[in-house]
Amino acid sequence: MEHKTPEIIHKDLIGSPIHLKRLLMNILSNAVKYNKDYGKSYLSAREIPSDQDGIVTFEFTCQDTGIGMSEEFQKHLFELFAQEQKGGASKFGGTGLGMPIDMKLLVEIIAELAGKNKNREDKG
Repeated sequence: MEHKTPEIIHKDLIGSPIHLKRLLMNILSNAVKYNKDYGKSYLSAREIPSDQDGIVTFEFTCQDTGIGMSEEFQKHLFELFAQEQKGGASKFGGTGLGMPIDMKLLVEIIAELAGKNKNREDKG
C-alpha cells in the first residue's frame, strides 16, 4: 500500500470522519482483496479550491494493480449483489455488496453535510 497526498491546506473540516473512514476502508479493502500477488495499491487525496469562501472539495483516488473491471460491469457496479464474472467471485468469495454499501455511505455523508450547511445558512 502506498500513500500519495499533496499538501492539504484546510485540515479543520465539517463532516463525519467515521463515515469517511468507513468508506475509504471499504474501498481500500477491495483494492487489496482483488489485487494480484505482490501487487500495489495507491491512495491519494487532493484539495480542490472553490470560488466560494470556506468551501473546498477533496478528491480521493484509489488505484491498484488488481484484476480490473470491464466497462460493461462498471455500469452495474453499485447494484446489489453485482459481481463481474472474471473468476474473482469464485476465487475471492465476494458478495457483491461492497460498492453498494460504499454508495450508501457516500449518500449519508452528502446528506449530513447538506444538513450542516443548511443549518449554517439558517443561522446567518
